[in-house]
Amino acid sequence: MKNNIKTYENLPVIHVVGNTLLEQSHMLISEYSLSLFIDNSLYKTLLITPDNMDILVYGFLFNEQIIDAISDVKDIIFSKNQCHVSLYSNKSIRNHFLSGNSDLSSKNVSSIKVNKHKELDASFHISTQNIYDISQYFKEQSGLYRKTRSVHSVVLKIDEQRLYFEDIDCDNALDKACGYMIKHHMNSI
Repeated sequence: MKNNIKTYENLPVIHVVGNTLLEQSHMLISEYSLSLFIDNSLYKTLLITPDNMDILVYGFLFNEQIIDAISDVKDIIFSKNQCHVSLYSNKSIRNHFLSGNSDLSSKNVSSIKVNKHKELDASFHISTQNIYDISQYFKEQSGLYRKTRSVHSVVLKIDEQRLYFEDIDCDNALDKACGYMIKHHMNSI
């Protein structure tokens, strides 16, 4: 999803060096507030970097165990600082609605179904060279980090392809990678 919201801005800042105040311009990350509504009820307000918001929402919904696949989502509508998600009626409200500031916290506990994601096969090997290679990839791809020095990054490796995601929040960066997988119907890597 493309939007016209800036991910960073060049703003004046004052640096204090000893007893000296230096006014300079500095690239600062945009912190965007996105209120997520699920079936017309406020679920959570996220502080995000305003790019790839659709895959962020898919990944967030999956990682919160609200959806199992993109087919569970009827509609996603973005407007200003809000995202409205409609789920198909066969999706039940899960227990995480009870734990926080959600206006759904008064729902009957007995009607809640909890889904568990299947465990991933963790029988893979990461060599020292793989770590060096991926570190170099982070260095090459981190445009927003190089400008602002204030984002978290995730690389999703699919076969020989690498996809790079970044956000002001490390969970959001991971949600973007998971959302990419959900949107493109990938069950595993």
